[in-house]
Amino acid sequence: GGVAVGLVLVGLSGAAVSGLAQARFGVDGAVNNATRRPGGVFGTALAVILVGRTGAGIEAFRLAFLCLAGFSGATALLCLPLAGRSGRRQLETAG
Repeated sequence: GGVAVGLVLVGLSGAAVSGLAQARFGVDGAVNNATRRPGGVFGTALAVILVGRTGAGIEAFRLAFLCLAGFSGATALLCLPLAGRSGRRQLETAG
C-alpha cells in the first residue's frame, strides 16, 4: 500500500505542476502541496471513522472503500474543466 501511494503521489504532483509558467512554479507548487495534505488527512480520518468501530467487519471496509472511491471520482470530475487550461497556457506562452 505505502509504496503504491508514494509512486502515485509523485506522478500526480508532477502532472499538477506540469503546465505552470516558470515564474510561478515555486508558489503554485507550494499551493499544490498545501492543498493536497488536508485532503489526505480528511480521507484518512474518514476511513478511520468508518472502519474504526469496535468489531467492524468486512462491510465497514467496503463502505470506507466506496466512500473514498466516490470522493476520488468527484474530485476527478471537478478537475476536468482544468484539464484543458494548462495546454492553452503553454500554447499562449510559446506563441
